[in-house]
Parts: sequence; structure tokens; C-alpha cells
Amino acid sequence: MSQANDRISRKGYTLSEMLVVLSVLVTVTALSQPALREALSDSRLRSAAKQVRVELAKTRLKAMKSGVALQFRYKLGQSRFEIAPTSLADGHGRAGARIDRDRQRDETTDPVLESVVEQDLPQGVSFELEDQGDVQAVAAVSEDGWSDPIVFYPNGRTENAHIRLKGEHRAFVEVSLRGLTGVATASKPRHEEELR
Repeated sequence: MSQANDRISRKGYTLSEMLVVLSVLVTVTALSQPALREALSDSRLRSAAKQVRVELAKTRLKAMKSGVALQFRYKLGQSRFEIAPTSLADGHGRAGARIDRDRQRDETTDPVLESVVEQDLPQGVSFELEDQGDVQAVAAVSEDGWSDPIVFYPNGRTENAHIRLKGEHRAFVEVSLRGLTGVATASKPRHEEELR
């Protein structure tokens, strides 16, 4: 009968039982951390690809609505990109170099069409060349690191383009723009190890 009372009266855990449970939790957490980091990095890449796709679509629609050609360009190796009217760009696509003052402006002019809009991708994501060894891709980069602009015309057309976004852990996403329709699509996050 005393053994039955001991089992009933015992309501806590021993120190050794708590240490075993704690060590199991630490081990499971340590083993799952790399997978969690990779999932977080892939999530940032998907978010950045969505942001680029949305901005490309908005730029196309704004060009069609306003009747003004707009350009999208990005800084290689960084997370910065900009959208600007082509009238605010010099011959090399650099925004802010000159303004076409001869153009008639009326009171309904959109102030956004008179300025450069700069944005950044999420932290840890940057633009990079699609193929580091491609001579044409390297030639398409200006001296100050900006890509050649992707121009959206008022009729809705643009050129075919491929934009590569690089994340942490050698992961990347490719955003493809179809020139005829202006539709942008993004690949799933992939890792360079998968390509080998």
C-alpha cells in the first residue's frame, strides 16, 4: 500500500528527466536551424520576385495610362532599382541627367511621371547578372553598375528581359518579362548546387 501512495503523491519531475527533455529540444533545434534559415531565405527571394513582377506590371500600366514611355533599371550587386520616365534619362538610360523642357505640361500631369522612383528589395536579396561569363550581359551594364533600362512604351510593348535575383545560401530566382504582352513570371527559388 505504501507504493501506491508514493505514486499518487509524486506530482513533479526529477532534475534528470528535465535535463533529458532539454537536451532533446536543443538537439532538434540545432538540427533544424539550417533548414529554417534556407526556408527563410527562399521566402525572401519569393517576396523580392513578387515585388519586381508587381513593379514591372505597374510601370507598364502607368506608361499605357499616361502615354509616356517609362523605364525600369536596377543596380547590379545591390538591391536598388528605379522607375523613371525616359524623358528624365540621358542617352545611356541614367535618370535625372536632363529634363525635356520643351514638352508641353498641363495641370493634369502626374507628378510621379516627373520624377525618379527608387525602391529596394528585401534585405539579403540583390540583382545579379544572369550569366557571369556572358560578354553581352557584361556589356549591358553601365560604368556605374546600372543595368540597361527596360523601356515600357505607351502602347504596352516592351522588350523581352530576364532579371536574376540572388539570395543567401547561393539561392536565386529568375524573373522573365515577355515583351509583347508585358507579362512577368518568376521561377521557384533554386540553388546553384542544383544546376551542377
